[in-house]
Amino acid sequence: MPFASREEIVENHSEEMEKKDNDYGLENLLLSSNCLSCEVDPYDGIIVDPSCLPTDVNSFIDSLHDSLALWKSQERKGVWLKLPTENANLVFPAIEVYYER
Repeated sequence: MPFASREEIVENHSEEMEKKDNDYGLENLLLSSNCLSCEVDPYDGIIVDPSCLPTDVNSFIDSLHDSLALWKSQERKGVWLKLPTENANLVFPAIEVYYER
């Protein structure tokens, strides 16, 4: 198999970047069943769905760790995590996970 020309490499890279931008919908972000439910915003950031948060603190911490690792590997620009009043018990664990990084 011959080596690709510079033009072919640039073209393939451009196609891969477009694919990355289009393919990381909710399905791909949930490849790990332990990841938090979310969507990608227009600025390549993450918006976590507050209606789907685990209620158990330990499950939330595990899911947040897995999700942050996935999003970091995807080079996401930021994460928006809104915690409703009924999930106030998750505020301090979320802060602790953030500062563990």
